[in-house]
Amino acid sequence: MKKLFDLNRVSVVTGALVSAPAVGTETGTSVDTLNYRHGIFHVAIAGGTGDTGYTITVEHSDDDSTFEDAGLDAVTGTAVDGETNQENVEVTLKSLKRYVRVSVEIADNAGVTLSAVYALGDKDYIPSSNEFLSN
Repeated sequence: MKKLFDLNRVSVVTGALVSAPAVGTETGTSVDTLNYRHGIFHVAIAGGTGDTGYTITVEHSDDDSTFEDAGLDAVTGTAVDGETNQENVEVTLKSLKRYVRVSVEIADNAGVTLSAVYALGDKDYIPSSNEFLSN
C-alpha cells in the first residue's frame, strides 16, 4: 500500500501571506525549489465583510528578487462573508524558474485573511491536491 506521502521526501513550508485586512495584491514568501520536481500551493482565503473576489497566480524568479507571472492557469473564486475557501494550485516545477511564490489579488473589499502553505517534493511522494486538502 502506497503511503499518502513520505515525509523524508517532502518539504512543507509556510507561504507567509499577510493576514487581515488584505486588499489589492498580496504575495507570499518565496521558496527555493532546487532538488524538487513537484509542488502544491495551498491557500486559505477567509471572507471578511461581504463577498470578495480573488485570483491566485504563481510567480517565479531566477534570483529570488525579480518575480514574474509563471504563465500557469490562475485560480479564481469568491470568499463569501465569514466563510473560508481553500484552494490548491498544483505545479510541475520543471518548467519554472528556481524560486516560486503565490500571489493573491483581492478584488472587492477589505477584511479578508490569507494564509499559504507550500508542499514540495517528487510527484510520487507528495499528496494529490485533494489529499492535501483533507489532511
